[in-house]
Amino acid sequence: MTLLLELSELGSLPDPVLFVDARILADYERGHIPGAIHHDTFEFANEQTDGEHLEEVVDAWRQMFCDVGITFDDAVVFYDVGTENRAARPAFMLHHLGHPNVHVLHGGMTAWLDDNRGLSAETTRKPAVSWAAPPSQRRSGMVVGVDEVSACLGREDVVLLDVRDE
Repeated sequence: MTLLLELSELGSLPDPVLFVDARILADYERGHIPGAIHHDTFEFANEQTDGEHLEEVVDAWRQMFCDVGITFDDAVVFYDVGTENRAARPAFMLHHLGHPNVHVLHGGMTAWLDDNRGLSAETTRKPAVSWAAPPSQRRSGMVVGVDEVSACLGREDVVLLDVRDE
């Protein structure tokens, strides 16, 4: 199964499935996928990603996931409205940390509503957990620091995409 999960594939996930609503809190409170926890990491900035600080960034992401109760036993499905970049980033980082079953719901909340699926306004919280993500468990080559990017500048075999707004 790929990182991007179709609505029709939800039934093939092993239990327990944990939905993670990555939208802003006000949207979560208006209605979300039943049982979903809220975890908006959009404002989290990875400002120091040089070789000296990259481990701190990775540890901060791990701690954020632990704080909201995400375990390696859960099949984790992040979602946003469907056209935002709020679900992809935390899913990518959890995947990088070695989580075996993490996904982004293709189409997000828009796809959920278009399929006439129900919503809940009940807040779901999970207790904080503790787990380690040793470098041996991580998926290598997914996250690079500024030093590695700088070393690639000017190489014809490397394409660097700037995906920020103008």
